Amino acid sequence: MTRRDDIGETFRTHYRRMLNYALTLVRDEETARDIVQDVFASLAETEAGSPIPTTFLLIQVRNRCCNWLRHLSVRERVERHLLIESESSAESHDLFSEETLNKIRETMECGLPPRCATVMKLRFESGMTYDEIADELQITTVAVYKHLCKGLAILREKLSRYGEI
Repeated sequence: MTRRDDIGETFRTHYRRMLNYALTLVRDEETARDIVQDVFASLAETEAGSPIPTTFLLIQVRNRCCNWLRHLSVRERVERHLLIESESSAESHDLFSEETLNKIRETMECGLPPRCATVMKLRFESGMTYDEIADELQITTVAVYKHLCKGLAILREKLSRYGEI
């Protein structure tokens, strides 16, 4: 029996169980099928000749599902942040009084860590994109995102103390 026959037999024996397991984790049938198929594709690339334990297969499915969920989670957070940011920047001058805008500027000057303040200024005052800020400061776009999140959280907290938002 060849390695290909072994994988075919393993596929026929365990596919349904692996698919159901992936479905419980990702809750999307197409994604679950892709994940299980990727596990079997990676098995075909290995040279191992011994039978493949079921627990190994299920662990592979779980790990790939976790990776997919982690990636999805990051993407959703970024998209949500960008949506909130675009809505708020378009209406910011209508929503806040001049006094509130001055408090925001003051907090950005004195109440934020230096790198965070720099990122906030580049984004909101200069209108630079995440990639442009990352290039300018020689940091990753993820670091830009984290600095903006931190800065916005500090601004929200300080403004809520003043009763502005």
